[in-house]
Amino acid sequence: MSIATRMITMSVAGAIALAPAGCGAAANPGPTRAQYVTKANAICAAAATQIVPLVKRIKTEGATLVAGGAATPQRLAGDLRQLHTAAAGDLAQLRGLKQPKADHAAIGRFLTPLSSFVDAIDKAAGLVASGDLPQALALLGQTATVEQQAAQNAHAYGLLRCEALLPSLT
Repeated sequence: MSIATRMITMSVAGAIALAPAGCGAAANPGPTRAQYVTKANAICAAAATQIVPLVKRIKTEGATLVAGGAATPQRLAGDLRQLHTAAAGDLAQLRGLKQPKADHAAIGRFLTPLSSFVDAIDKAAGLVASGDLPQALALLGQTATVEQQAAQNAHAYGLLRCEALLPSLT
């Protein structure tokens, strides 16, 4: 076999050996934006069935407590903990979704305020449980900003089911 033939044979063999790695990478580039949006919207729709009734109950209990009604701080703290657990689980599911590579920043603009909301709920539950209702209610009032940020960024990305995920706590 001539040197030229050997070089061609080696080049072809090398190309064949590398082809599966290259083809595999091209065959699985990650989800498209539409695929991500579909999965995220499904998570948000399921989450809303838990979160929306909890938020309504928390708002009612908070207003009743402020007015001196029959609601108890322990019940409010329990509902806030339940909301935190549900929202934290939903956030974990959303973070667990594989993201389109080019969209990490846009998705982060939705997930970051959502994370801040989850943290605030946890802190508010602790404040209520320790008897600091005024501070807890003030903290819950401050969540309106992050709720708006999350909603606006969800809408901008096309996460329409996620846009309404966090009804206002105030």
